Amino acid sequence: MKPCLRAEDFRRPLCVNNLSSLPVWRVLGGCVAALALAVSGQSAVAASAPQQLQQTSAQLRAIAVTDDIPIQVPPSAIALQAQFKRDLQEAIVQALPDAPASQVDLAALQQSLSALAHSLAPSKNEPSTAQSLYGYVFDIQVSRPVGHADVLAVTASVRVPCGEDASLYLFGRQRGQWRTFLRVDSGAYARIDGAFGDLAFGLTPAAANGSYYVVAANINPWCSSNWQGLRYSVYHLQPGKRPRRVFARQESIYIGGELPVYTLRVGRSHFSLSFLTNGNVDEIVKKRTVRYSLSAGRVQGRRG
Repeated sequence: MKPCLRAEDFRRPLCVNNLSSLPVWRVLGGCVAALALAVSGQSAVAASAPQQLQQTSAQLRAIAVTDDIPIQVPPSAIALQAQFKRDLQEAIVQALPDAPASQVDLAALQQSLSALAHSLAPSKNEPSTAQSLYGYVFDIQVSRPVGHADVLAVTASVRVPCGEDASLYLFGRQRGQWRTFLRVDSGAYARIDGAFGDLAFGLTPAAANGSYYVVAANINPWCSSNWQGLRYSVYHLQPGKRPRRVFARQESIYIGGELPVYTLRVGRSHFSLSFLTNGNVDEIVKKRTVRYSLSAGRVQGRRG
């Protein structure tokens, strides 16, 4: 069994992520940010964050976190944390090139977004006495989902005590402008377990009418225990309509096993999640796989 986090670990991201095969993506959060800091000298892009984003970041960093176990978000940081994520989304939109999604150079865009993240990342020279745990960006990743040439998927993770808070954005072009087709975001929260850690997502292929489903899963951050909540939601996107969340559920997950701690698979009309959960008298944990079908804007459980 893996040990729980210690007090000195509160400023470190809980790296429980791993890349899975397409078409499911995972957010690497602080793990990638640490690598980006190590190789940042190789980047040819010298990006700086927009002024509004820098200001919100500075306000958050100025809020001292003095709790021994910082699970409560300081009241003055609750609204600012939500604003920080909105400002980061706007900065990402500003970084998108003036071109159709299918023609975007993903490598060049990734370099630009990584530079943006690095400009707001925790510094290697951060004083050990620093009390701030908010106002930092761990990582930004961009991809073009398989079968969706007109869509760019961007994930962005920001720092919270004992983990990260990740958001998912789907962008596309309409009338020559970038639009946000879908935003999966934790919003404002008073405790760190309201954040979205270890985010994974997948898209189904588009139907003949252009509609498709997005499945997103995450694990709540926490400062102790290998038992947490695995939360997952399904969104139905249809051309000309607002996205609808058509399903949401939570399971108990054991995160002390091998990585990745859960696996999300998304198919043409179904998805599944595999993870370790509560066992019985003879075994503490057991592997569980939940399966669902997607049809006509509905989600139904499947056996087997």
